Amino acid sequence: MRRRCRLSLTRMGQDSSIFSEDVENDPCCPNLPIRAIALGRVLGKGGFNSVRTLEKMHFDSSDATTVTNATVLSDGDYSVLSAASNSPKDYVVKQVRRSIKSNMKYNGIIDLAKEARFLSKLSHNHIIQIVSTGGVPGDSDYFLILERLEKSLSEQLLDWQADSVKIRIPSKKAKLEKLTSRLSRFEVGRQIASALSYLHSRNIVFRDLKPDNIGIDSTGCVKIFDFGLAKELRSSFHIEGDIYKNTKNAGTRRYMAPEVFLTEQYGLSADVYSFSIILWELVTLKTPFPNLSKEEHATFVFGMNCRPNIGFGWPTLLKAIVKCCWSEEPTERLTFQQIEEALSAYIKSKDKQLS
Repeated sequence: MRRRCRLSLTRMGQDSSIFSEDVENDPCCPNLPIRAIALGRVLGKGGFNSVRTLEKMHFDSSDATTVTNATVLSDGDYSVLSAASNSPKDYVVKQVRRSIKSNMKYNGIIDLAKEARFLSKLSHNHIIQIVSTGGVPGDSDYFLILERLEKSLSEQLLDWQADSVKIRIPSKKAKLEKLTSRLSRFEVGRQIASALSYLHSRNIVFRDLKPDNIGIDSTGCVKIFDFGLAKELRSSFHIEGDIYKNTKNAGTRRYMAPEVFLTEQYGLSADVYSFSIILWELVTLKTPFPNLSKEEHATFVFGMNCRPNIGFGWPTLLKAIVKCCWSEEPTERLTFQQIEEALSAYIKSKDKQLS
């Protein structure tokens, strides 16, 4: 498994402007020995992985050189790791679930190693930060230590939905609260666009943009996470324009661009389509096509080119953004830089009305 994982990581470096083929001399990030962590409760589970709380980090003083931005406090044979001014409770541990089938576990282990390599090369306020890895890439007990997020956007959407159905007496105050809530949701959209604009500037397509892969930290800052399907669009796979040779059907059906489902040729604009569905959710606080089966969704969306309904009360700018971004024709979609600029301008104009 280690050999296969190394081969996969080496391939990431072929014709790459981000990674090196020499995995050994292209350091990922600080690496801790497995004995250095104490795991807590399970916070969540994905297709391949589980995420647990980190109760404490401790290691031999001889391992201190593997950790950066840390202060080692002497405590007998072991030391307690104090990363910057944070405690271990500010982080989580991501590992491949032991209970999954062996063939799925292989895919999960490879994806986890790739994710570590991606995150070690990225630095953006709205992308989750990797603190350390642990163990050997390719081993079943390999893990990532990541900054902790308070909730996913999926959970936040449910909270907003619950707030929106509360009975309120129509008043000026209620209207103000409604506008403030909508602006906070649009700000979430702007932060997502900012993160994807950064990724696209490095020619990285995320390929699985959805509320489950977007988190919010304790300060309210949005963070994109789960880079298992992310891919650098290398020149050797380039066909023309924003079209590259890629894996068909990658991602989650509800947020998947038509060209990803139908062909093996797509580019950065596939993420823009995914974003359009999320922005629709942020505006409406509804789930798009909730009652369609996979087959019905494929026929309705990919075959008949149908999209979720846009109501009459939508702001003109938001309506234009969404319609452009979910266009069947990828070349008609906006870039994330354009989306971020448009949302920023809209939010600022509405903020002035509130002040």
